[in-house]
Amino acid sequence: MTASNSNQSCLLETLEDRQLFSAMGTMNVIDAGVAPSMITSYTLNGVKDYADAGVSNWTRSATNPGTFAAGPKQGEKFGTFCLEPDQEFPSGAKVAYTVIDLNSDPTSGPMGATKADAIRELWGRFRSTIGTDGTKAAAFQIAVWEIVTDSGRNLSSGVFRAGAANPSEIAIKNQAQSWLNQINGTGPKANLLALSSPTDQDQVFELPTPVGCHEHPKCDDQHQPKKSGKGCRQQPQPECVAVTENNRPAQGRRNERHKHGCIR
Repeated sequence: MTASNSNQSCLLETLEDRQLFSAMGTMNVIDAGVAPSMITSYTLNGVKDYADAGVSNWTRSATNPGTFAAGPKQGEKFGTFCLEPDQEFPSGAKVAYTVIDLNSDPTSGPMGATKADAIRELWGRFRSTIGTDGTKAAAFQIAVWEIVTDSGRNLSSGVFRAGAANPSEIAIKNQAQSWLNQINGTGPKANLLALSSPTDQDQVFELPTPVGCHEHPKCDDQHQPKKSGKGCRQQPQPECVAVTENNRPAQGRRNERHKHGCIR
């Protein structure tokens, strides 16, 4: 999740509150291919394999979207990254997922806060730099797998190792290692949830930010009040609402911009 430089701002609840509020329900998706991506090799628990590593694209079913109330919307296309390199996917063109908190994803049984926070920081720091670059997309996927499956963050040792058999694989490995080396707990953390399935690869995706919502200028980067600031709110509302000068929701005026921003 990135902050806008716009003067219009948003009062955000804490990351933890948003996840507890949002991490429930089901989502039915349609496979839309992997792109950008690159074919690369890796070794997991001593077994070498190959993957089309990159952004996994999906379209949420327009006719049977599932019960998850937040975005992506019905019929909307969105991108994810895989959490399970040792499970085949997809089992079919349409996949039924359960939306859960990333900490609770059963990959590495369960993932836990430390690994989940590392993925949130990886996403917060570098996801926006991928664009259409296949090497970066593959590197991001390799970095996610390293965090999920290994106890360290060294792609040359441990149970998960990135391939380096050719210049393309070396470029992917070097980029992923560079990003992993910068994860130190101080970077921005994206608001991520997991798509979980007993038969298909679990995925991680970012909860969309409502249009017009931005960081509140009196909140710090953890969405907590600054020493001299007031106005941070922790309200689990998945849409923007207008607020008054006292930072209280203006009843019956949803999705409006107001000079003091919005509460999400």
